[in-house]
Amino acid sequence: MSGRDNIRKKIYQEELNFIKEELKKIDTSIKEITYTDTMNIVEAQMKLWELREEIINKIINSEDFIANH
Repeated sequence: MSGRDNIRKKIYQEELNFIKEELKKIDTSIKEITYTDTMNIVEAQMKLWELREEIINKIINSEDFIANH
């Protein structure tokens, strides 16, 4: 593996770690939602779950990239 590949892998690993930390924050936010209006609760949870799904997809794609390079 060349020096450039090592740098690229390190950058992706750092990004992956950042994304995992953000995912933990989202999970915490989902658990802490306390609204009085049911519709607001549902909408907020849906948005957080959509964001969580996006982050999981980024993690999977990053891991696939690292594994293949």
